[in-house]
Amino acid sequence: MFLRIKPAGKYQYVEIVETYRDPETKISRTHVIEKIGRLDKILEEDPEIIEKLKKRIEKLNQDAEEKRNIDRRKSVEQFLSEGKKREISGYPVRNYGYVVYKHIWDEMKMDSILGKEQQQNSKSNYDLAKITFLLTISRLLNPASKLRTYQERGNYLGQNFELDLNQIYRTLDLLSNGKDEIEKSMDRRIQKRYGRELDVAFYDVTTYAFQSVEADSLKRFGYSKDQKVNEVQIVMGLFIDNNGIPMGYELFPGNTSDFSTLKTALNQLKEKYKIKKIIITADRGLNSKNNLKIIKDMGFGYIMAYKIRGASAGVKKAVLSPDDYLFINDQFKYKTYPYRNCIKDGKEVQILDENLIITWSDDRQKKDAADRKRLLEKAVKLAESPARYHAELKKGGKKYLTAAVSGMDLEVNYAQAEFDAQFDGYYAIETSETLLDPADVIQKYKGLWKIEESFRVMKSELEARPCFVWTESRIRGHFVICFIALVIQRILEYLLSEHGCNASTAKIIAAIRSAEVMVYSENSKLIFLKRENELLYDEIIQTLGLKPLFSYNEKNDIRRILALHI
Repeated sequence: MFLRIKPAGKYQYVEIVETYRDPETKISRTHVIEKIGRLDKILEEDPEIIEKLKKRIEKLNQDAEEKRNIDRRKSVEQFLSEGKKREISGYPVRNYGYVVYKHIWDEMKMDSILGKEQQQNSKSNYDLAKITFLLTISRLLNPASKLRTYQERGNYLGQNFELDLNQIYRTLDLLSNGKDEIEKSMDRRIQKRYGRELDVAFYDVTTYAFQSVEADSLKRFGYSKDQKVNEVQIVMGLFIDNNGIPMGYELFPGNTSDFSTLKTALNQLKEKYKIKKIIITADRGLNSKNNLKIIKDMGFGYIMAYKIRGASAGVKKAVLSPDDYLFINDQFKYKTYPYRNCIKDGKEVQILDENLIITWSDDRQKKDAADRKRLLEKAVKLAESPARYHAELKKGGKKYLTAAVSGMDLEVNYAQAEFDAQFDGYYAIETSETLLDPADVIQKYKGLWKIEESFRVMKSELEARPCFVWTESRIRGHFVICFIALVIQRILEYLLSEHGCNASTAKIIAAIRSAEVMVYSENSKLIFLKRENELLYDEIIQTLGLKPLFSYNEKNDIRRILALHI
């Protein structure tokens, strides 16, 4: 079961759904368990409702998994004699689907990369690569604390993780120290094995909160993108390539602004990968005159979102003028507006010759109108309750309120709302690449969803937060694991998409998680009974050239088909 936010008309609705296999067609389908309601309304009633629903679904899934374990034991009993039934209470279940990730791990030569790192930074007698592999596949298939990962290390068929818990924590220290070299080695291998498109790099910033109020040099209080108040956090800046595969990341103290991360991240990008020319694509949260100057001074280009409502009168006039627009259809049009950006640096003035690609879409117009209507409704409520006005955040309904000096006499500013309505549907992109076709600029900018989704995957499927380690070195090591896991997952998705399979991250992970066997002994011989896996898993292994497992397997079958030593 999972939470689904489904668009319907101009609203979004929240449902609890589950996937199941149609017994006749064998096709995977979804079934709505419960309709929760309209997203905006339930959030207004309870801002924490989404987190509460996720916890509820987690409990339902745990209960369902326990029931499935019981059913698994029952299904295997048909293979056993009546006398043996009375002797055996249950059978261990092992995941073998992780061989999909192991296939990519081996293609990336991660054992070699991590082996070199261990030789350079430690004389320890444990296997850094093997422990990192355990942490990586656990982060992908069963994200949990390091303690729980250690306790459940036996869940993977054919993997004998002989280690103690302290070795896991020491591994995080080593990964923290070796982060930059690991990233560079992984990048070289990606370019050699899969190719990497480096004409465009997408960059964005997010925050990861800790369930703590203890600040230090890395964990600081700051603006949380997840609305986590009264918790310390760290800031991450992430680069991905045009295929959606991460290139590198940097961690910053939790009070670092988005603007100030870019220079450090770009310096690291240029130093590590020796890139001479690349177009940095980012949202308007990173668009400042100083950042544009930094990008140009490094020899890079940029494609950035541009805030029309904060633009000069000349730009606003160009936006609203019907001249020069190229109509793609009734729902979309765009035009190019040559723009000279003046940047003052002390007494010096630098001129950046740019293009603004001004777009209008019917979908955005509807969204802008709906958003403004919602804000006006909120402004009316705030005007009727000054006490709520003072408790409200600076954004939201306050945008359309004017207040007396005392702040007690409030009026709804309908004139401002009417002025804003002129710009409904319009959006602008600012670029240094004046020779690039405007349609290409728009297309490249649209690729930003890939990095936004990467952050979502890190926070949801990989559960990068909450982080259950507290020292700076181990926090950094934890995010190295998350980065490796994300790279492997994205490579898998890239390979699948090249073969026409565009399943979501959640569905891919669920399919790999479904590939399990039950293990029992029959006449002193180990037998491995294959559980019915999701159909997507069969498509995944076929794409990668891996072999399917039989329903009934012996040791030699596991060794021959999965290349696992039992």
